[in-house]
Amino acid sequence: MSKSKKTNRPIIFSEPMVKAILAGKKTKTRRVITPQPEIGDQDVYEAIKRKCPYGNAGDTLWVRETWGAQPAMMGGICPDTIRYRADGEYRDEHNVWKWRPSIYLPQKYSRIILEIINVWIDQIQNITEEDAKAEGVQPYASRIDSRMSYIEGFRREWERLNKKRGYGWDINPLVWVIGFKRVE
Repeated sequence: MSKSKKTNRPIIFSEPMVKAILAGKKTKTRRVITPQPEIGDQDVYEAIKRKCPYGNAGDTLWVRETWGAQPAMMGGICPDTIRYRADGEYRDEHNVWKWRPSIYLPQKYSRIILEIINVWIDQIQNITEEDAKAEGVQPYASRIDSRMSYIEGFRREWERLNKKRGYGWDINPLVWVIGFKRVE
């Protein structure tokens, strides 16, 4: 029996989530399944889970994040000048650093590698307080309850990233839940 080939794929994280990964506070991410399958069909879930575009247990992800670099004398990029926005504002003697979008970070300059521990499918509103904390978000007090909640912090971040795309919290979309650990 042959072992399946492990994949190494890119994944984009925002600056706050990169900081949470580096601090060891983010060990899960949820990503919308597109197109949305029928809710409740376990056979369909298993088929979709095997097709997760980020990979499955044992695969690795390299993180794309906002970055900058000075050009080399002969063109290209001078690797010694790579900086990452999550590390804070950077100034050189001439001006403020010009940041490049995360989508343009080449794999060879990625500083964070994640190993996927597990992948499953769930609806976004099924997130637990413990899982919301593992998403690396800050807790917030909801409008209804004054207690601090990681779920409320996660809901706010989810809305910011996904509502305009048609996958708001109220839609309760199916998502891939990806558990990971940082590879040192």
